[in-house]
Amino acid sequence: MKRSLILIILAVLLCAGCAKEVDWYPVTVSFYIVDSEGNDLLDPASESFIGDDISLSYKGNEYVYSIPTKTYLPVFYGLIIEKDNLVGKYCARFGELDGADNYDDDFIIRFPDGTSRTLHYDRRVNCLTVSARQKWFLDGVRVDYPVIITYQP
Repeated sequence: MKRSLILIILAVLLCAGCAKEVDWYPVTVSFYIVDSEGNDLLDPASESFIGDDISLSYKGNEYVYSIPTKTYLPVFYGLIIEKDNLVGKYCARFGELDGADNYDDDFIIRFPDGTSRTLHYDRRVNCLTVSARQKWFLDGVRVDYPVIITYQP
């Protein structure tokens, strides 16, 4: 009887395993590089620094060291829909795109009835004045941002 109870409890635990949603921490691959005397070869202040000369390959992509900056790196999440609490309406968002880049790109929004609208983004970054000029167009007509698209199915 005791053995059967233990088996039932184990079976329930195994079936329930990862049924709930878990927010996992991201994994970081960390490693040190030292010489035979234990000197840190990744110290940028050292004459022995090799950080600019190493790379890491992962799943066919080659990664090289880049000097960290205060630049906010975009996180690309694709197309999402979320409530804009400032106006109380839902908003479709696509991105994030790199804010340091110039753009002259079309974004085509397709609707359930097969029609589409073209949103054009024109952005020019000026590194000297640390500013950006941007324009938005909907089907070739300049519009304000955020863009409001009227759809009648």
